[in-house]
Amino acid sequence: SELNDEFAASIGEFETIEELRQRIREKLRDDQEQEFRSLHLDEILEALEERSEVKYPPLLLEQMIDDRIERDQRELRSRGIQFEDYLKLNGLSEEQYRDRVRPEVERELIQRLLLDAVADAEEITVTPEEVEEEIKTLEQTLNGGNRELIALLRTASGRELIMQDLRREKTVQRLLAIARGEVETAEEAPEEADEAASEEARPQAEAEQPDEPDE
Repeated sequence: SELNDEFAASIGEFETIEELRQRIREKLRDDQEQEFRSLHLDEILEALEERSEVKYPPLLLEQMIDDRIERDQRELRSRGIQFEDYLKLNGLSEEQYRDRVRPEVERELIQRLLLDAVADAEEITVTPEEVEEEIKTLEQTLNGGNRELIALLRTASGRELIMQDLRREKTVQRLLAIARGEVETAEEAPEEADEAASEEARPQAEAEQPDEPDE
């Protein structure tokens, strides 16, 4: 087929071939961004971990492991499998399962705290308008399918969690931009950020846990 406006209209909601070309260019940029992210983000975070010594309350790690197990239980139930049956099938006790996921969850916690420290050093902020926009996007995605979760998003704890996620995502984008040489690095050294990361960990034990919705 000839690449013209008629061809563009035949494969989607594009009125002109230029619209189709623009969408392709955007998709290529997205793919390149994802490839760059996957190649370099872990490397950047590993470098930060190597140069940092982040301290955190043990209770915070245990709470994150609890959250991880709850997510795993929901995922198994969605497949028609009970968590207890999964443990029996794999010859594991719940404590052994906790020990299995502990290293991965601990690394996630350390990376969160490092990102929070970098966000502080780079003075990265999230506005209430950005939080509201994200909530509306999530509500559209859910399309009224989970009323409890939608209600949770509107609570103070829900907004705080969304703000944290958006701030960390902005921080990731800043780190990737630094890796590309697009912006200068922050003046604060990673060692100086360690104290900020440890300070972040203290209130996190409460902030990471959203309020349970009323029954």
